[in-house]
Amino acid sequence: MPDSIWTMMPISDFNQLLVGLKDGSIYWVDIKTQTTKLVVQESESVLNFCIDERESLLWVATTSSTVKAWDFKLSDFDGVSKGNLLPVAHSVPKNPVKIIPGKPRIKDFSILKDRRHILTKDTAGDIQLWDVMYAEFVETLGKGELEGYREEVEKKMLNNMIPNWFTVRVKTGLITICIDEVGWNSAWILASQTTLPGKETPSLKYNLGCLVLKGLFQEFMNFTKASTKEDGGGFEKEECLDSGFLSVPGHTPLLLTESDDSGNVICKMLAKNTAEEVEREKLKNSMPLWALNYLLHSDLPQQTKINFTITPHESISNQKTASLFSPSGPTRLNGCDTVSIRKIIDYAYEHIHKAPPEGNQAVNIMEVLCNGQVLSLDLDMRSIKYQIWKRPTDIKLEYRYKVVDTPVNGVKNGVEV
Repeated sequence: MPDSIWTMMPISDFNQLLVGLKDGSIYWVDIKTQTTKLVVQESESVLNFCIDERESLLWVATTSSTVKAWDFKLSDFDGVSKGNLLPVAHSVPKNPVKIIPGKPRIKDFSILKDRRHILTKDTAGDIQLWDVMYAEFVETLGKGELEGYREEVEKKMLNNMIPNWFTVRVKTGLITICIDEVGWNSAWILASQTTLPGKETPSLKYNLGCLVLKGLFQEFMNFTKASTKEDGGGFEKEECLDSGFLSVPGHTPLLLTESDDSGNVICKMLAKNTAEEVEREKLKNSMPLWALNYLLHSDLPQQTKINFTITPHESISNQKTASLFSPSGPTRLNGCDTVSIRKIIDYAYEHIHKAPPEGNQAVNIMEVLCNGQVLSLDLDMRSIKYQIWKRPTDIKLEYRYKVVDTPVNGVKNGVEV
């Protein structure tokens, strides 16, 4: 008998055992005579079982969501308790007597490039789309392979690079989102790059991990802050991270686990119950310090800075560009990784024309390149560094005027007319 035992049940004062294995086998084991006999062969790993003596059935639960009942008579094994060899009367049943069908379980997944949505494939072959930020199912896309649907869905998304801020597990057949201290607050993104509220405000930024953490523990955070204010405390309002619009379903289960590889569960609760007295105390005593400090004290993560230079493209080398340079050459600039190309163009325009652009004045006549590639206005510095520049050195950007047939705001091909 293999040694990958997943569950067992004693019979006759521990003289005999029913043992379930990882490979789906269930054995009857006699401890005294050290004999074993195969009772049932399941197709999935065995999690639990119970004997129904009245109907002579053995109910078996496996890693599949379907529960099956197999023909099983204790009388077939009477010889074991008397120290005799197992009778040959018991044969391994080929098919279950009864079946309680379960829902398909998730067996595979793919995190999409917006670091917000997940594609999953279940045992029925269905491909489904999920929203991590709102902890909700979006839609069923059809049947097939994950990769094909991934390409189709990602075509509708911006081509911006967003850091991983969570990991995914599907061992239980359900989606489990894991957020830990490493990288949870690294995913800064402009609101204009999302479908979240405020996308019409160019400078508004969100941190995806911070938003989700607030959404999960909103009840706990509100109760604790209200209690603190009554006691004379106060908290600064975070204009760029206000997550009042983001809430998760109250039945969303939350688990706090050990940070080591064991993953032992410290406590568990539902999102709607985090403000209850018992759950509140559990969170205060068990929640990691990095999460508690953010929720209760608004400790905002710092954004990554990226160094770059911007020089005129060779096509405009003889035009008025000196104001972008120091006497010794291009000026080394520094900006947050969420700075967009639109902002870079506005910066270049203002330094050349000695006046800030009005509306889309700058982007209508200028464009920025990296490695010879014209950059999209919504592309940010982080995406340029990792997807286009692909080097550890400072990013080198070039700007030029668009070739147009008619003047735009008094400028044609970089020349005032």
